[in-house]
Amino acid sequence: MRTQMKGNLMKRLFPNALFFVLLISFFVPAYSGDFSEDFVLPDDTAPLLDREITEDGCDGFITLADYKNLEITAPDGTLAENGMTVSISYTGEIRGEKADGLTAQNVMLLIGSGTMTEEFENQLVGHRAGERMSIDVDYPDDFFDDNLAGERVSYDVEIGAVYITPPDIAFSMVADGSVVTGYPESMYESWKSVYEGLYASFDEAGTDAPAGDFSEDPEELDRMIYASMKNELTARAILDAEGIGAEDDRFLQAEAVMLKKYGFKTTDDMMAAGYSETEILYETMYQASCSVLLEYAA
Repeated sequence: MRTQMKGNLMKRLFPNALFFVLLISFFVPAYSGDFSEDFVLPDDTAPLLDREITEDGCDGFITLADYKNLEITAPDGTLAENGMTVSISYTGEIRGEKADGLTAQNVMLLIGSGTMTEEFENQLVGHRAGERMSIDVDYPDDFFDDNLAGERVSYDVEIGAVYITPPDIAFSMVADGSVVTGYPESMYESWKSVYEGLYASFDEAGTDAPAGDFSEDPEELDRMIYASMKNELTARAILDAEGIGAEDDRFLQAEAVMLKKYGFKTTDDMMAAGYSETEILYETMYQASCSVLLEYAA
């Protein structure tokens, strides 16, 4: 699930907040206004098809919009601010020694998102593309990663680019411009299962879904599922076009970013916390495809 959450298990324990964020930031990523009862999910009338996406990609399901020429990069010399996205490369050391998982290249980071720590992200503010800096982060003793808990990490960081358009908006621009000719029936069933799980969590908690009970309106629920499927097809098509598979370094890096964002060590940990394979795979594909969009924009 692509949410604005800080990345810890407690967020999963509050289904009302989770569902609200899902509606406005995952299934309709371009939405940025105030939520109201008049909120309308996008419509999509492409048919369900009795065939699967193959190793050859998404051909026959979606015609992808131009994703290589998005005008989302900030003018030269723009200083990074909270809410802006930056591309960074970094190497971290603990007590003068390099450690596993503390080196990354061209990572897309939304400042203020909590993907990295607040202490790390705040020190990027006021810097421009091409600048290099040292950032020290003191991780708390109860940090979810045992390798970093209680440690001071010294990062050597370089900003590769600064963007004025957040990744979710860039992705939405591509998704909105893409044309779906059909959806795999199995994809529909997978997303239907995700929503059934969400509504089950409401029932277990004895709470009502905010923004209206879509579960009692099959037509509205269907539109939510179709919006999710279009986002998934868009992400898949971008990665297919770039030749990025599940074993590609860029895909694995996106998975690492996703895990850090949610506060888990492994995808197995996420599944144990209640996340489905559909949600985890989509979030990883989304992270990887957003990185592709921003790389071309740079």
